[in-house]
Amino acid sequence: MFLAEPENTELDELEDWLISVSKDKLIKLWDLKARQCVETHVAHSGECWALSLNTSKELCFTTGMENQLKVWSIDLNNEENRIIELGTYEKKSKARGSNIEFKNTSQGEFFFVSNADKTVELFRLRTDKELAKVITKRTARLKKDKGMSDEEIEQSLKESKVNIKQ
Repeated sequence: MFLAEPENTELDELEDWLISVSKDKLIKLWDLKARQCVETHVAHSGECWALSLNTSKELCFTTGMENQLKVWSIDLNNEENRIIELGTYEKKSKARGSNIEFKNTSQGEFFFVSNADKTVELFRLRTDKELAKVITKRTARLKKDKGMSDEEIEQSLKESKVNIKQ
């Protein structure tokens, strides 16, 4: 999947990059100017069947043979790791995901995963305002009810980042 939009006639920094997945279970980032793969990660434990980018091109979602949907952050300015795994979300269907598509609406950004068993799972990405509200509530609850320290709360929020986004 090219990071730049095909209908975009203006030059942008995304046009020189390609991201791919394949049956070898890897996710790869390609630098088209250098004509080489610049980053490789193990995406799934088995074959990887689908990949899609959200509308802002900041998040990448992959799905494979198992019932997992992986979320990746894309930051082309980071020389060390341009693709960073944010977490895993368990799909309801046990069948492999065959397609992931995004759509921006007046109610927010949605995406769906179509599965090999002919089911479709629909998700909505939370806005920054919704995320801030959830994080504030969760922080207060963890502090008050569970008596967690600031470090424990930070770790808990980091581990649940993928669930909070959806």
